[in-house]
Amino acid sequence: MEIRNLTPHDIVLLREDEKGDVVGVVGFPPRETRCSVVATLPSEGVARATQKSVISGMLEVEGFQVPIKDVEFGEPENLPAPEPGVLLVVSTLTAQAAKKHGRATDDLLCVTDTVRDERGRVLGCLAFSRV
Repeated sequence: MEIRNLTPHDIVLLREDEKGDVVGVVGFPPRETRCSVVATLPSEGVARATQKSVISGMLEVEGFQVPIKDVEFGEPENLPAPEPGVLLVVSTLTAQAAKKHGRATDDLLCVTDTVRDERGRVLGCLAFSRV
């Protein structure tokens, strides 16, 4: 099985491991975990959902007018058609947009169970999900 990363950043796959040297927090509520790196999937391009936003109102906050926008996500861009034996890692929004617009999504994966450092930056993920 081939896995292609169509997100804008490399994806680090982690495995929970008491002897691992990657220490971070995962879940909600957050819990500390030690992990080992399983693999790194380099970015091979970016598939995205098109986006359209329209101002639907205004909100006053401390004397300033802040727009409220309705956002609609359209069809994905740069998302290849399904191909036997190939899984594509995409953002959750891209996968949801693909599903909404009738594309089969069995080949689409999203990262989940992200491990974060003490500043909240993502170090990697423990699993994939589907929409």
